[in-house]
Amino acid sequence: MEAAKVWNKYRELKECLLRLGRAAVAFSGGVDSLLLLVAAREGEVLGYATSSVFRPRAAYDRTIETSIYLRDGATGLRLGTRLYAALFAAIAGEDIHRMLAVVAIPNDASVALHTSFGFREVGRLNEVGRKFDRWWDVVFLEKRVEDSPLGA
Repeated sequence: MEAAKVWNKYRELKECLLRLGRAAVAFSGGVDSLLLLVAAREGEVLGYATSSVFRPRAAYDRTIETSIYLRDGATGLRLGTRLYAALFAAIAGEDIHRMLAVVAIPNDASVALHTSFGFREVGRLNEVGRKFDRWWDVVFLEKRVEDSPLGA
């Protein structure tokens, strides 16, 4: 239930789990696992990082989407860096060609985190995300895995 407090800023946890479940079922091969890593302190969830299917078609089997969420008040503790480092270490042996991240903007901290791990902006979409009763633009960030180690 603690994870719901983090996710509720974006969507109900129940919907998230159903969505991850559908993605896992639709996944046809390639990367062996989809991961959810959680950062907690004294039983309180502070944030989490995920890897998931980019698109449920065989042509995209070697591309994953990564996401990271931190609860309000959990920023500035380097949790994002530690979560992503652990996520990328866990998938380092997988046959991944590209990693993508989609960030609602403005979100300088998230863009900086992704950039520090070798992601670069490759596109923007206008008003495609809806949260907090308004539309948000998003940036697509990409990391070419063969160009650098996953943890770098």
